[in-house]
Amino acid sequence: MVLIVTSTEKRVLSKMALIDIKRAHNMSIEEVRVAAEDLVEVLEKDFGVDHAWQGENVVNFSCAPKGISGTLTVQPDQLLLKVKLGLLASMFERPLRKEIDNYLDEHLH
Repeated sequence: MVLIVTSTEKRVLSKMALIDIKRAHNMSIEEVRVAAEDLVEVLEKDFGVDHAWQGENVVNFSCAPKGISGTLTVQPDQLLLKVKLGLLASMFERPLRKEIDNYLDEHLH
């Protein structure tokens, strides 16, 4: 299978926003999993994402119609969050980042 990408499609793809957050914590892995699940449920409520755990430490989430997808990874000493926002969803980058930062400030220690 060969994928051909036009110059117009390249410009659109380059305008996708990426939120990349790494947060250290001093919590047990179980506590961080609970915080991660709660965060994804907030994103589900506020931005319409669906989520599913992949194993015990990774949760994938997405909302295809809005162009939002991401992965949240729980590690023993940090939480990693990557969110890709499509062209239309990129207008929500600031409020989404603010909501995530506020949540993590409040719930990770």
